[in-house]
Amino acid sequence: MTIIWKAELDNKYDCKVVRIRDYVGLLTVIDIDTKEKIIDEEVDLTYNAIVGADIMDISLWEEKILSVIDGGF
Repeated sequence: MTIIWKAELDNKYDCKVVRIRDYVGLLTVIDIDTKEKIIDEEVDLTYNAIVGADIMDISLWEEKILSVIDGGF
């Protein structure tokens, strides 16, 4: 699996998207301290992310991450 995007949020959450098949990635967010998996779901990869993640995809992923972390749902 190829890492398409990776980020760390607030020195507390490890966030990444890996390609699992054409046009589909797996978004995972792990609490660095507890190792708890907060998000583990499939996401779309616009343009198949051939040369890297699309800025709109990243925006959607970040919104999802923040809504789950901040909203707890």
